[in-house]
Amino acid sequence: MHNINFDDERLRTLKVEDLRLVEQAIYELYGSVPYLIFDELQNIQGWEPFVSRLRNTKRIIITGSNSKLLSGELSTSLTGRHVDFVLFPFSFKEFLRFKKVEYNDVLTTREKAEN
Repeated sequence: MHNINFDDERLRTLKVEDLRLVEQAIYELYGSVPYLIFDELQNIQGWEPFVSRLRNTKRIIITGSNSKLLSGELSTSLTGRHVDFVLFPFSFKEFLRFKKVEYNDVLTTREKAEN
């Protein structure tokens, strides 16, 4: 799998017609690849037809933090061709549990203020 981050300032000036050059560069660097990960692809206006074409031969994963990706706009442009996974950040207690830190006596800022 290869990840391309369109939040990179060097890629922010790309136009939708430049995406074929990105595709070409991927093939030149890595040969044939079964998966592609595009992060923050919504920064390129009109990216949807590019992804629709690629998905005929590749598995495509699109990630991003923009609310535009959560809107109905995405489901309209890729109807029947996407699965949404909405991920939320850990709460502080979830983070501690993930790090295997005992947190029974840990108070949140609000809990400290109320005591």
